[in-house]
Amino acid sequence: MREEPRRIADRLEATLRIPDGDPRGIAVISHPLPTHGGTMRNPLVAGIARAMKSPALAEKLEHETLIPVFDTPELFAAHLKKERAAWEAVIRRNAIVPD
Repeated sequence: MREEPRRIADRLEATLRIPDGDPRGIAVISHPLPTHGGTMRNPLVAGIARAMKSPALAEKLEHETLIPVFDTPELFAAHLKKERAAWEAVIRRNAIVPD
């Protein structure tokens, strides 16, 4: 894995971690705002990144109906399209409208 530091618009710092092989998915994990004491080297953010790859955490999240997905962008887009269609049907069938 290689790391590439990035600076966007001279305001946003990031570290892009690129695996040696084809990536299975993309995750964006952000630190707290610098105005609230956040830095790029926040240990909580590093811990979250490690934990998201843990099978034990995946099992706990699934129990809460949250399923971490490590897929390609194309598979994720297809999943979102399927979910949107399913929820649109529920909304129409029940005549749900915003207040």
